Amino acid sequence: MSLRTRIVWYLSAVVLVWASLHHIVQKVFVMRSFSQLEEADARRNVLRVRNAIEREKEELASRCKDWASSDGVYRYALDRDARFAKETFDTELLRRNGINLLYVCDMKGKVLWGRCVDGEDKPLRLADFPPDDLGGKHPLLVSGVGPIDSSVELRDTGVWLTDHGAMLVSAKPITDARGKGPVRGTVIVGRMLTGLFQDMEQNLEDLQRQTEVQFELWTANGPILETEQVSIDEIVASKEPLVRVRDETQLRAFAALDDIRGQPALVVCATLPRLVTAQGDRAVLSALISTMAAGALFLLVLLRLLQQNVLGPIAQLTEHAVEIGKNEDPTKKLDLRREDELGILAHEFDGMMEKLAQSRAALVKAARHAGMSEIATGVLHNVGNVLNSVNVSASLLAEKTRSSSVSDLRLAMGAVRESAGDLAAFLQKDPRGEHLYPLLVALSEQLDSEHSAVEQELKRLTEGLDHVKLLVQSQQSYAGHSGVLEPTVLAQQLETAVSMTGRTVGEDSVRIVREYADIPVCEVDCHRLLEILVNLLQNARQALHDPTLTERSITLRLRSTDEDRVAIDVEDTGVGIPPENLEQIFVHGFTTKKNGHGFGLHASANAATEMSGKLTAHSDGPGRGARFTLEFPIRSIATAGATP
Repeated sequence: MSLRTRIVWYLSAVVLVWASLHHIVQKVFVMRSFSQLEEADARRNVLRVRNAIEREKEELASRCKDWASSDGVYRYALDRDARFAKETFDTELLRRNGINLLYVCDMKGKVLWGRCVDGEDKPLRLADFPPDDLGGKHPLLVSGVGPIDSSVELRDTGVWLTDHGAMLVSAKPITDARGKGPVRGTVIVGRMLTGLFQDMEQNLEDLQRQTEVQFELWTANGPILETEQVSIDEIVASKEPLVRVRDETQLRAFAALDDIRGQPALVVCATLPRLVTAQGDRAVLSALISTMAAGALFLLVLLRLLQQNVLGPIAQLTEHAVEIGKNEDPTKKLDLRREDELGILAHEFDGMMEKLAQSRAALVKAARHAGMSEIATGVLHNVGNVLNSVNVSASLLAEKTRSSSVSDLRLAMGAVRESAGDLAAFLQKDPRGEHLYPLLVALSEQLDSEHSAVEQELKRLTEGLDHVKLLVQSQQSYAGHSGVLEPTVLAQQLETAVSMTGRTVGEDSVRIVREYADIPVCEVDCHRLLEILVNLLQNARQALHDPTLTERSITLRLRSTDEDRVAIDVEDTGVGIPPENLEQIFVHGFTTKKNGHGFGLHASANAATEMSGKLTAHSDGPGRGARFTLEFPIRSIATAGATP
């Protein structure tokens, strides 16, 4: 697929994704805002209805209080003057004030005067409001006679569910005009909200006209809520009026009204048309059409500009690069005369091709020198470790030569030579002859001991020189002796490394703890193994030079980790390793020693890798020692005791 085709596909996909995302944003966020506005409007309408009912309650409570705090009613509650009742209370009073119930009761609940009528002034009997006596425990009655204070507060105004529908009721204590006591009874007034009679719907229609909201009042425990798939618990639990979508054209909002006891009694259900959402749908559709049109125009213009300014020059540059790759001729120039970024790119491309050949030759030369330098560094480090042991062996040989008993033998032989004519007389009569035999015996024993020591040192010197020779040969050929497997007793290799490092670093006050498992004779790369062990032991001994250390010991642990793998631990009680250094301790050139060079552990880790093994380090921190573990595979060839 060409770059132009790919760009067309990508841009088309971008436009489609952009339009889709824009439409999704419109549907999710913009339409949500329309829905939220619509729901907020529904909640406001329901709250308007509830506030209208609250105003009705306040107006009813005010009217009840006016009657309950009049001096005439106060005296009537005392003397029960029938003439006052006849002149004051009648059905016209109820009709004129728009109420359906008016009761004047004494403190025991006896009805002094009471009427309950429907909307046509016909008598209406309510089970909760008997015409003669409400009983002393009726919730709307004051509890006793006494001065007005907080103890005689009534649950005085609210909704009351009667057997003929919901009614707003208000009850006030009968006091004098100044609102003082003692209380002489209770005035109860009521106004029907809903009812079983057609004429009782007048109050509900008046509220609908006042609020300009089409709503219904349902009982909280009625069956209508079940058909709407909403429960009174959901409505009560909601802090705001509950809004539900009825269908695509209508919303319904619900709010609860408590009765006079504080329990949910009625549900206000307002039905509203979804005009805002319909308008939002039209706006979102118009936005989608305009977005698609703008995206198509943008795509065409952008493709034209890309073809003229980007795709064409890039095609030329691509053809030029392909031709150079085929012909391998970096001298051919790209004649692209432009002053923009693509022109600069073409010019730099030509210059880059000129420098490429030179850089390639220089890079190859530098890489060879760097590799030779690292190899030489490794050789010098390992040879240096071995030469320390060789130097000690040579020094011991020189010292033994200087202190040899050969001079004593020479003197004894000089005395014998002087008496060569009469050797028997010399041995019998000369005092020196009497000691000649014991001297010769002692000299013989001394020379034999010196010969054994010199032979041992010469063997060690030869081993060291052979090791140096192998190091040089292996590094020169980068293979040579490396990788050759030889039958080996691993414990002997450990002892050889201990001997080589002990004579160079010193063993004074350093305790060597050996924990060797019984490992069979196996085939390993002895050269690589000894190189690693010498490095590790020499580092361990140097870590014990700190004079503040109370314990100086090195633990050598030889153990089997699997049937064909072993591990060697070199653990010291020295200065330890900080946690931040553990991650880079095997990095080439990293060292914490004053005279260190950072090659030993790096070379050891490489040697372990060449043995198909690994070298790891562990330390609990400064002053707490360190442990280096070498793990590598072996090939068993015999079963033998590994402990020397």
